[in-house]
Parts: sequence; structure tokens; C-alpha cells
Amino acid sequence: MVSRLSLEVTAITLLLLVVVLLIAWQLSLPRRAGRVVHELCGVKNEDKPRLRRIWRTRYTWRLAWRMPTLATASRFLSEREAIETRLNCSVEIWEQGGLVRMRFGVNPLPRVVRYEAFYGG
Repeated sequence: MVSRLSLEVTAITLLLLVVVLLIAWQLSLPRRAGRVVHELCGVKNEDKPRLRRIWRTRYTWRLAWRMPTLATASRFLSEREAIETRLNCSVEIWEQGGLVRMRFGVNPLPRVVRYEAFYGG
């Protein structure tokens, strides 16, 4: 029979895990990008962009959005610099298959690049 103490420890552990996952999601790039895209769309809450796909490699996030009627990739291209500044990353934007796709590069630049290393000499 399982003791009451072990059930309490399990419940507390699960609660802490849920809290950590919620904090991680709030700080993650897809969540922050969602806020920026929603603000730039300028549409009401019921017609907001919907995140449909998320891919991640080491330093690259790829997100695909189902956009409301008036929000197009060209609208986001005109706001590209604002998106890059708000998210502190580089971004590529295109439309494919009815989705607006964004690729975010999040690798920090090195502080110093030596001349020999850059030109392969």
C-alpha cells in the first residue's frame, strides 16, 4: 500500500513540473513571437493568428501561422525589422500552402571574428 507521504511528494513534484513547463513556455520564442505577430496583425481576439506548426533545430525555430483574412506575409515583411528587434533574432518570412511561415535564427554572434578565420587564410 502506498503511503500518504509518498502520494504528497508525487503530487508536489508533478505540480512543480507543471509550473516549470508553464514558465518555460512563457519565456520561449514561439510564445513571444505569437505576441508580436498578434500585435502586428491588428485584429480582434476572435480572429487572431493561429500557430499551426513548430519545428526547432539547435539555433533555428520555424513557425507556421494560419493568418486572418487581411494579414499576409507582405505585411509582416514590411515590419521585419520591428520583429527582429522585439525578439532579438533574425527572421525570414514567406507564404506557402496557405500558411505564413517564419524562420527565426537565435544563435548569438561571436564577440570577435579573426581576419584569418573569416577569410580562411
